[in-house]
Amino acid sequence: MILVGICQNYRCLLDITDKTSDLVLGTGSGLKNNLFAVISFLFTVVLANILSDVPLNNIFTHDISVLLEVILIGSFAYLYIKNNDAKYKFDRYNKEYENLKLDYKDFLDEIDIEEIFKNDERINKSKNNFYKKKDIYIKIWISIILLIIIVIAIEGKLIDINGIIRNINLIVKKF
Repeated sequence: MILVGICQNYRCLLDITDKTSDLVLGTGSGLKNNLFAVISFLFTVVLANILSDVPLNNIFTHDISVLLEVILIGSFAYLYIKNNDAKYKFDRYNKEYENLKLDYKDFLDEIDIEEIFKNDERINKSKNNFYKKKDIYIKIWISIILLIIIVIAIEGKLIDINGIIRNINLIVKKF
């Protein structure tokens, strides 16, 4: 009977580490979907301008630039929600893992528990992978969104890049 319980709990342990890996993949998938939506919008704007009877000299008009920046801010909100959701699920899986170990304390000693759970090697590897990949995806996501915001702001004349460069030159010359 104990052996059956151990086998069932080991399957649960494997399931927990698989779910952790799925969280990482879900974050990457969210990044791809979100960027695909932004790029699709940009492509649609450019295509609509090309096919228009009266093409605009400046594709990124003030209105389109503002709309795109609202979409990109929404992307940041989606990133925040996706990140918090992944962290919540990861913490929940980690708690399941710890509870699984506690369940063994009734009929196994500490040495047997450590042997069964291989000194937490599998869950620690999943944790490290989760945080490492999550951080990479977040940095990529934020970098791309900020880059798009800057390019659109410059192209849409929402910021005066020449004025910024002049001010930087004046500041540099004072030093």
